[in-house]
Amino acid sequence: MSNVKWDVRREDRLVWVDKDYQDYTVKSGYSILNSESLLQTSEIFKLVWSLNVASSVLVGAWRLLLDKMATRSNLARRGVQLRNLKCPLCQEGVEIAIHLFNT
Repeated sequence: MSNVKWDVRREDRLVWVDKDYQDYTVKSGYSILNSESLLQTSEIFKLVWSLNVASSVLVGAWRLLLDKMATRSNLARRGVQLRNLKCPLCQEGVEIAIHLFNT
């Protein structure tokens, strides 16, 4: 079930549906994600989110673990038209996250 609900009686905006209507904030999003089983059951996600590093590094690591990086293979899977899927660095393998971080 989605946490997004349309309410035609109010101003047109997206809100989180929880106990009360609540505007989206990074804190509220993190709170909802933290309550989900994905973060509760996976030790690697707990480790990543507990690191004392810049938030951009945390988000990058999180996206890498979930295979949500904007690699050529992921973009093609999402329907983006590309000339080829080869890695722009080495021109040998398909650009996937593992390839980029091992090159």
